[in-house]
Amino acid sequence: MEVNLSLCMMKVGINMKLSLMSNDSELQNAIERTGYFQLSIINHLQDVESSQVIVISDQEMSYNELYLALDSKDSLIKEQLIFYLLTDFYNDHMINNLISLSSMKNITIIPPKLTTSQIVERVMEKTFPDRNETRRNIITFFGADNKVGTTMVAHSTAEMLSKNIKGNIALLLLSGKPSTCYIKRKEKIGLDDIKIKLMNNILTAEELIESCEKEDNHLYILPGVEDLLDIRHYHPEHIDRLIQLAAERFQVVIIDAGSNIDSGLSIAAINATKNKYLVVTQQETTRKNYERIDGQVFRRLQINASDFMLIVNKYLKSNHIYSAKQIADLYNMTLAAYIPHLEFLGWQAEFDHKTLLHYDNEPYNQTIEQLSQLIASQVHIPFLNKIEKKVGILKKAFSHIGGLL
Repeated sequence: MEVNLSLCMMKVGINMKLSLMSNDSELQNAIERTGYFQLSIINHLQDVESSQVIVISDQEMSYNELYLALDSKDSLIKEQLIFYLLTDFYNDHMINNLISLSSMKNITIIPPKLTTSQIVERVMEKTFPDRNETRRNIITFFGADNKVGTTMVAHSTAEMLSKNIKGNIALLLLSGKPSTCYIKRKEKIGLDDIKIKLMNNILTAEELIESCEKEDNHLYILPGVEDLLDIRHYHPEHIDRLIQLAAERFQVVIIDAGSNIDSGLSIAAINATKNKYLVVTQQETTRKNYERIDGQVFRRLQINASDFMLIVNKYLKSNHIYSAKQIADLYNMTLAAYIPHLEFLGWQAEFDHKTLLHYDNEPYNQTIEQLSQLIASQVHIPFLNKIEKKVGILKKAFSHIGGLL
């Protein structure tokens, strides 16, 4: 009821009142910049006055204090939306307890390791669910383990999209470690080239584009980190700004987030969008590694398995190993695609600096095309189907003939 009322208020130019209990000046400024809220800084819950939204940091009030304050008969908090910010990791048992208790008191827990803009986005999503998403054109691929083929899948999909939608595509290689780039680089440019400007928050969209390798006129590829020692210097807020710049400039942004969840690059990439794909294989070691990531990191960051769609890569049809459906059931995810294993062609593609799309394997190309169509529908962009392609070719042919006559 409160949210619907607030949306009506906004239509007549009145902002929703938000009380913030935090000394984080960057968060204060970010909330004000949205233009959606009338912000007030509070030290006690008695100061909430007529606020419809309350944001509280665990640095200013412990969860037990908050819980008891809400339970008090004299509490001024009735139907307000409450957000509780965690600034550091808690153990799994405590996290589960916090989430369970919070659901009873209508408190939304905001996990640690989010950038300021991502915190604000979480608040906005909950407060204004009908608001248009600002980052719906971002797609992130994350690998359940090393060598599952995340970069190849991401690059192939970006390449397929660049040929079948109108507008430019960005492919950001943010795996957090030097990896194979399936293009022949003309010069040494990439993420390392813009590091200083990115970290000082002065990078422009034009400079980002200049640091990309251009492929087929519509695909812009930002090569990743080459210096292993530099990886630790990239924090989630740096990469979040990079992704936001790309999202504003390109029609679709495809991110290869690698499989290194310890990296600030990967964490930022996973938190950047709701459109996430987990790349796996049928190997048992891959599933075991994912279970470790899920149990030790994802749950603490409140990243759920249901946040991902599943891609089974290097797929082999055999009665002796799990089928694609069985793999999806084991991961408890929706199956998006299962991409055939092409044996040694992957090695050849690395040597040739090409994606597997260039080897005329029809099952592989069809699967990548279907995956690209799914992504196009997620970001609400028309996908040029084969009939439209043929019509376009015929039009060009007839216009050429007409010019000769």
